[in-house]
Amino acid sequence: MAGLPAATWSSSDATIATVNGGGLVTSVALGGPVTISASISSGGVTKNGSGSVTVADFPTTASVTATTGQQFTPSTVTIKAGGSVTWVFQSLAHTVTFNTPAPAGTPADIGTAAAPVSGQSISRTFSTAGTFNYHCSIHQGMTGVVVVK
Repeated sequence: MAGLPAATWSSSDATIATVNGGGLVTSVALGGPVTISASISSGGVTKNGSGSVTVADFPTTASVTATTGQQFTPSTVTIKAGGSVTWVFQSLAHTVTFNTPAPAGTPADIGTAAAPVSGQSISRTFSTAGTFNYHCSIHQGMTGVVVVK
């Protein structure tokens, strides 16, 4: 049996909210409404659907997976100042190393000594607004961003 067809997702205003290929909507800025649309085609038949979202505030928590495919997913998260991000580590060893120069309020890195094994997680709190770029010091090109509003 063949798998289900993948949906094609879009946002009417990516400056307020984006949507990835899996349908995960991420707030970018306060505002809206923004129309999130999906389209699925199979056997010559296309079905479309949409919904409206308004970004009234930013979440206080976010979760990022450090994947076995050497990616941080999602690669960018946005949270409210004082909020926290939890990194969930899959089977490979990874680090979360904040780029230098780091903005004021940058939390401690998650180094190799602290990097958990498969299925474990570690959280960090971001007390001040800013853009916090980070990378895995073990896997070149594995990068992410925490935006704190």
